[in-house]
Amino acid sequence: MIDWIKGLLGLEHNPAGRYYVYQLIDPRFRFPRIFYLGKGTGDEMTRHDRDMRMLLKKGRGGAMKLGCKHKRILEIIDDGYEVGHEIIFRTDSEEEAYRVEAYYIEKIGLEKLANEQYGHKPKRRRAA
Repeated sequence: MIDWIKGLLGLEHNPAGRYYVYQLIDPRFRFPRIFYLGKGTGDEMTRHDRDMRMLLKKGRGGAMKLGCKHKRILEIIDDGYEVGHEIIFRTDSEEEAYRVEAYYIEKIGLEKLANEQYGHKPKRRRAA
């Protein structure tokens, strides 16, 4: 993963970098599928599970606010699996992390992901 980032974008991976690009993985398939990509710091990549549970605790109103990503997480948990989390790139530059996130989303295809846009500064948004 890191090699193509260095080759195509000219960016260096820093294993101790503050910012990271991560992927959420659906393990229910023979070949697990990436369903979300994001940029984070700290424990941000595991926050989505907690957010989904908090929304569900709010009852019907909270459940109505579940986005595609949260619904996919709920399906995975309901089927008896755990969401996979994987950091694919680290850097000390937030701008570089956003570049990698946007490039990777575009490479996979927004239509195959639960992301709503092509990274932080989108080129285009998902059609409504």
